[in-house]
Amino acid sequence: MSNIFYACFFITFFRVSLCDRRITNGKVVENGKNYMVYLLNSQYSQNQPDSWLCGGVIISPTQVLTAAACLTEVTHIYVIAGYKKYVSGNNIDKDECTRTRKQKIVKIIVYKDYNATLWIKFDIGIGIVEKPYNFLDTSYRTVCSYEPEAISINYDIKIETANSFGLVLGWGAARPKGPDVNNDTNSVYLKEAYTVLTNKSFCRNQIPASLEYYFLCTQKLPERPKERTGSVGVTTQTSITPDKCDYTNFNMSLAIPKECLEIPEVLFNRKANEYQVPEVNTSIGGKMNDSTLNNVKENQTVNNKNEIQVSQLGGICQNDHGGPLITTAGNKEIVMGIALNSVYNKAYQCMGPYLFLSTARSSVLLKCLLSSNEETRRVCKSMKYDIKEYDVIWPDANV
Repeated sequence: MSNIFYACFFITFFRVSLCDRRITNGKVVENGKNYMVYLLNSQYSQNQPDSWLCGGVIISPTQVLTAAACLTEVTHIYVIAGYKKYVSGNNIDKDECTRTRKQKIVKIIVYKDYNATLWIKFDIGIGIVEKPYNFLDTSYRTVCSYEPEAISINYDIKIETANSFGLVLGWGAARPKGPDVNNDTNSVYLKEAYTVLTNKSFCRNQIPASLEYYFLCTQKLPERPKERTGSVGVTTQTSITPDKCDYTNFNMSLAIPKECLEIPEVLFNRKANEYQVPEVNTSIGGKMNDSTLNNVKENQTVNNKNEIQVSQLGGICQNDHGGPLITTAGNKEIVMGIALNSVYNKAYQCMGPYLFLSTARSSVLLKCLLSSNEETRRVCKSMKYDIKEYDVIWPDANV
């Protein structure tokens, strides 16, 4: 990322990878994650970072959810959907899929006052593609890998349960580039790894205490027990209460009901030194006793066919910025977080913890970003969620 947005800084013996975003300890995705996309820089951007890459997800036929930094660091961005394979921006016209199916981002929607100082709280945005995706277009299976599809956004804080598992996805490098590495180290194919939601104290050194409410903190292994070996069960939510304020439940050109823009009451527990949401399970910020932790496996259900092996646990690394943290509601995948950064050591290994912006805890901002209604935008502005929406002018209609 550019220096204006991400200056790498040191925390004791570790570096915080704010400027580096590949899935560490991941494996190549076998089944298609049709909602996944990657963002590539084009030759028309003045800023040309080396091997620039970001992740994202499709949330509607025209909307891509990603990090605001990914949308604002370079000016002219292509979106690649329906393809497992990574093709660099320099080779985009040499591959049939990326050449024929690349989409230009023609409109960007971010928090208006997004800047280098406030980026960490508002690093979420929407990119609008030039042409709507056809989720029934099976020709993608011939030219690319699979037809694109949309994924739902999680707005329910109760999903965020400590020691539950999330799935991270991306094409980024498995370890950050060292100072003498100049080649493209991004992954050739989409990779995945499971990561464990953990106590926010593990990420506390990376973010100001006043902002930690908005984030999810994950690591490779549960906080305890150390003696665990072999396979680990996966937490799945058997059901969640549908959010009546989910933007998919109404026409976004109409005004959003006022109650859908209410900010949940947030309390700061000074004794526990953490934020809490009344009457909501916020165990991600709490401590679990040894008995509970030792029985995590027994209390969790196995996700679909296979249990997760400890060796499959990992996290985000270089160029995974903007990609999703995925959980399940029943058999349905939903996005619960947007990848921000991870910690790496002096050997340039992404070791965690890993930091994500929570979609549930950023729900008001998200709904303001997703609404095109002028009345709703005025309400958002009055709540200090003023939105900046601007068109991206491309130099030639045929590029």
